[in-house]
Amino acid sequence: PKAAVEAPKAAEPAPKAAKAEPAPEPAKAAEPAPAKAAGRLSDAALDAYDEARTLHRSDPQRALTLYAEAARRGNVAAWRQIGTLQAQLGDKPAAIAAFKKYRAVAPGARDSQMVADVIRRLGGTPE
Repeated sequence: PKAAVEAPKAAEPAPKAAKAEPAPEPAKAAEPAPAKAAGRLSDAALDAYDEARTLHRSDPQRALTLYAEAARRGNVAAWRQIGTLQAQLGDKPAAIAAFKKYRAVAPGARDSQMVADVIRRLGGTPE
């Protein structure tokens, strides 16, 4: 008698991931945080910045408050994040002002030209 051999079942396709609307990314660790790298920032400035990054997408208003605190305490990268959030929230003048401040306090930043391009796209002039 022949043994019944079952054909192997085809693997079920993995469910497709839902596409989320892309949002501007918060600054990555590789992006400039020159004051942090040099160890010149207080723990409070670093804590405010880190907490703001955590809330960047989920609570942008609270993140803005924390980025402002970090900027006030000398964290120059916070100005870029303020600009990003203000642009996301539709406040172009505030975004332009924050990006200009970032370029002023971090003139040698690697992303300075990119930030200048963002300012232009928002309708401002980088200078």
